[in-house]
Amino acid sequence: MVSSRWCVSIRARRNTEPLDRNDSSSTMNTRLEINFRIIKFLVTQEQGVIMQEQGATMSRFIQVDFGAVHDELKQVLLPQFANLIGSQRFHHEVADGLIDHAKTRHITGSAKSLVIRIKKFLIYDRVEHWFESIESDRLNMVPASMDAITSLPEKEMKYENDDAEVELCTVCLEEIPAGLVISTLPCSHVFHNNCIRDWLVRSHHCPICLFEISTAQ
Repeated sequence: MVSSRWCVSIRARRNTEPLDRNDSSSTMNTRLEINFRIIKFLVTQEQGVIMQEQGATMSRFIQVDFGAVHDELKQVLLPQFANLIGSQRFHHEVADGLIDHAKTRHITGSAKSLVIRIKKFLIYDRVEHWFESIESDRLNMVPASMDAITSLPEKEMKYENDDAEVELCTVCLEEIPAGLVISTLPCSHVFHNNCIRDWLVRSHHCPICLFEISTAQ
């Protein structure tokens, strides 16, 4: 048997990229980052959760003028959730919650961006179902070449000041503290060294933007 549940979180962080000047000059015009990830668990009555498999984070970036009326904003946001498996009711609840969060907390504007993380948890209670799902996923994943993995540039993680928003490694979803040596992909996204190398052994796509890394010939 496989059961599922959804989890949604919204937070604000410092905007590191300028807004598109062709967009509205409204002070409510905000960069929105939407992350979607599937996390699989195997649960047994004897041992509880004994395995966990995390899929890639699929991300998209849009600009939203939260100064618009509620119904107009929903028409902008709902298509962003259209490819999720969740129900239409779930999509509407996420859109409503995001709009209310942005407007009531006054965290919109060019200096901030909003990050919404949507996670789907798949909970397996039989080992054979668990491994069948993992094998099915891996059949569709092509690893990056070993040369591409071993030649990733490294640098020390730095922040502009002590108040800067701490970056997250989107492979493990853990913070990247200042001073840690990190690996950078050609698309400029950064990760924990071990995390991104383990990821590229399975997939040649950036976990954030799906930029393609070279594969073995």
